[in-house]
Amino acid sequence: SNAKIASIPAQIYTGKAVCPTVSITFGKKTLRENTDYILYYKNNIDPGTASIIVNGMGGYKGTIKLTFQIQAFLEKAEGLKQSKNGTKYITIKWLRTAGANGYIVYRSIAGKNHFTKIAAIKKSTTVTYKDKKVKTGTVYHYKIRAYRSINKKEYYSSYSDVLTANTKLAKTVFISVKSVKKRQAMLNWKKVPGAGGYEVYRSSMKNGKYVRIATIRSPKGQKYADKKGKSKKVYYYKVRAYKVVKGGKIYGRFSGLKRVKTK
Repeated sequence: SNAKIASIPAQIYTGKAVCPTVSITFGKKTLRENTDYILYYKNNIDPGTASIIVNGMGGYKGTIKLTFQIQAFLEKAEGLKQSKNGTKYITIKWLRTAGANGYIVYRSIAGKNHFTKIAAIKKSTTVTYKDKKVKTGTVYHYKIRAYRSINKKEYYSSYSDVLTANTKLAKTVFISVKSVKKRQAMLNWKKVPGAGGYEVYRSSMKNGKYVRIATIRSPKGQKYADKKGKSKKVYYYKVRAYKVVKGGKIYGRFSGLKRVKTK
């Protein structure tokens, strides 16, 4: 046959019959539907491979079968970000994807490329997730994708961009702050789980400017002797835990203020 039929591009699922037009030429002539040929569509509603039967009419004889794809297209999941975090949770949120029935949430621990499915959100209007199965002071990576259910089969969007988020370290709690030697103050505090070290701040006024006077670069360092004070001087102290991670540090909340007068 001298008839030429243009390929049919993939079509988007609409929930209704998808009937793309067909372009057929015979030599230099463009044939007309329902005059030179008639079309019959098959399996053209649900996602998958659909068929078109082309039957010649009038002076054109013969039958040709064509196929095309129907895709349950979903836009890429967008807007993933951390909305809140604490010592034992991370809350993430994202933008709603048009046409989605729900979302799948994936997570990996920083430094590892393997993502694991941690949640299936079964409502299209739910665009937030609180991850409670996390460790204190730890960095995680998250990604999501939207899905659509058609005849008990799920179709997925592409993955969102990867989000890096972290849990916080706990607040530092003082055990004692006292002056046992002239011009010195001895600080002791409780260990903060997950901490890599601690930072010590001091001020001569309760509501004044606090200056970092020491960095304890050890998770076991829960004490510090300030030997740079003046005799019979009042000082205020506060401490916070930290952990070094790729790209910076994670900090815990500052301890409450402790007042001491040196000997």
